[in-house]
Amino acid sequence: MSLHRTADEVGSASRQSLLFATDYDRTPAPPPPPSPPANRSPQSQIAADAIRDAAPSLRARVYEAICRAGSRGMIRHEIVAATQIDMATVTPRVTELIRLGMITESGTRPSPKNRPAGVLFAIHHQKESSPC
Repeated sequence: MSLHRTADEVGSASRQSLLFATDYDRTPAPPPPPSPPANRSPQSQIAADAIRDAAPSLRARVYEAICRAGSRGMIRHEIVAATQIDMATVTPRVTELIRLGMITESGTRPSPKNRPAGVLFAIHHQKESSPC
């Protein structure tokens, strides 16, 4: 669920009034559109279609893992280890969570292959149903 309202939903309200609004819309945000397959091949489209029904629960598992990491954050490899979800499934869920404004990527730390990997952090919203 998202407590944020877009400028389109609010009309001509200024950014300032959105920041300090007190009449939050408590309706759940619609799920993000599915991420397009990375290489747009027929096989990628088939894979994207196959995961569509499971994506919301997988996205929630990824988000909860990032929330549990707290201020340390997590790199994608750590999410894979914590959730036992394949990297090819974790990566699009991370992209969806970033687009939803639920997580952010800031800084890097070494991956298992000693390459820089983006560190993901939960964005804490003041809402009742957040696992963070």
